[in-house]
Amino acid sequence: MRIVWGIRKAIATIILLLVAIGLITIMILEMEVLSTLGVFVGVALFMWAISEIVEFFNPD
Repeated sequence: MRIVWGIRKAIATIILLLVAIGLITIMILEMEVLSTLGVFVGVALFMWAISEIVEFFNPD
């Protein structure tokens, strides 16, 4: 059961990572007024997703 939960969390993290990358890319390409805010949010999501992946592979 724990393995299934881990797989679900991994899939959710990968989706989150793709959303973050997409958000950063869109904001950089658009260069709108909110681009800096979007980049910050995207980077924050990206960092959170990376920490989730690290935690997934190193459960202490």
